[in-house]
Amino acid sequence: MKKGVIKGLSSFLALVMILSSIFTIGMPWIVEAENNNQNLLQNGDFEEWDNGLPVAWFGSKSNIVESKVNKIDTGAKSGNYAVQLAEGGSEHKRFTTQPISIKADVEYRLTYWAKGKGEIRNAFYRDGNYSSYSAYTVLDTDEWQEINYIFTYDKDVDDVEIIFSVRNADEEKGYIQIDDVVLVSDEEPSEPIPVTDIAINGATEVTVGRTTKLDVDYTPANTTEKGVTWSSSDEDVATVDGNGIVKGIAEGKTTITATSKYNSELTATHEIEVKPVVVQTIAEAREFNKGQYVTVQGIVTFKDSNNNYFIQDETAAIDIYKYGQDLGFEIGDEVQVTGKLGDYEGLIQITPDSEEDYSILS
Repeated sequence: MKKGVIKGLSSFLALVMILSSIFTIGMPWIVEAENNNQNLLQNGDFEEWDNGLPVAWFGSKSNIVESKVNKIDTGAKSGNYAVQLAEGGSEHKRFTTQPISIKADVEYRLTYWAKGKGEIRNAFYRDGNYSSYSAYTVLDTDEWQEINYIFTYDKDVDDVEIIFSVRNADEEKGYIQIDDVVLVSDEEPSEPIPVTDIAINGATEVTVGRTTKLDVDYTPANTTEKGVTWSSSDEDVATVDGNGIVKGIAEGKTTITATSKYNSELTATHEIEVKPVVVQTIAEAREFNKGQYVTVQGIVTFKDSNNNYFIQDETAAIDIYKYGQDLGFEIGDEVQVTGKLGDYEGLIQITPDSEEDYSILS
């Protein structure tokens, strides 16, 4: 996270900052070197995805359509990915974090980067209610722009969802994209609470080529010693990364092990079965819910100047679109595509996540 200096705050403004949330643009924060300046949000860099959504995001107060939350694999602020919020309507839609806990009368500072064309603002849900919203920031840029937001609350609560409210996004500039979201507080460090046990929870199946996220339950739940290393007993069947993201490699079974970073004698195991890819007919795929993943095969019958590819099998046709990216398909190619089902102005389309999700069969 960048560090800087907050200048020119009057005593009146400082009082307002304590009592309510403030939204500022392009004003980097200085954070004192203390134990609690770590990011309080999981996956703020959007590097972890599961079933087409960023891990630890899309909380219960999100009302943007899942198919409009997309993984962008080019031009991220840092790392490999950013999130795109493809909401072009004039009515605002919310994209939120999963619930987090905050403490009474502690100042929380949210910093993130955004680009594209549209309007974005922030708020937070807590204690069964929504806070007031900040003013909209109007974006119209291909360059990443830093945005900051400060808030406090007068109670300890554990149902907080940070809200990103968007509207009027423009497809020509990639809608609105967000990356490197960081939340810090000015809370004083607390005494360490040792971990005594861990357990893994999550799916027991994954498809070849797809991923699933495993999580760890800690005992006690409020331990300050959270963190594990991950391993797979058979990486030819499935791999697991440092964040618990399991990727299916080949059919079979493997055991995933989590080991506490603070006590190597604390381990937990979880069996994963990797299943083969199931190819749907295009007619079947069109009946899936928006935001679900489908795999289809078909012949390319049309390609337009925006790199929309229309493919057809014996049952139906569908559009393949990856934000204007040239997939290398030509008319007459037989292709296989895996991606998230969505629609654009009534046109049903499949959006692949990466190059691994599409191939030319013949």
